[in-house]
Amino acid sequence: MVARPGLSHLLVPPAPGQLVYNQVMTKDPGEILQAALSLPAGARAAIAGSLLDSLDTDVDEEADEEWRAEIRKRLAQLDGGRVTRVPWSEVRARLEQQARS
Repeated sequence: MVARPGLSHLLVPPAPGQLVYNQVMTKDPGEILQAALSLPAGARAAIAGSLLDSLDTDVDEEADEEWRAEIRKRLAQLDGGRVTRVPWSEVRARLEQQARS
């Protein structure tokens, strides 16, 4: 399992006598989901990432390296000024316009 920032306290059992928030967790998935949805965005993202990681048990090393190469290429394009950044709000507006067309 990959530890995500903000979740490390969940991976280490509490010290004897240490109080832990909500030490007994519900088993109802609906209640767990509602509790998770009430967390700040960063905590929700960390939980989502950890859940996704738990589903991805087969690692394709070749695909991982190809993604790393693609990321390096795109960063070099950004750093070199060869591509223009477009704000998410603008991209979203364009996509919504296309969907209505």
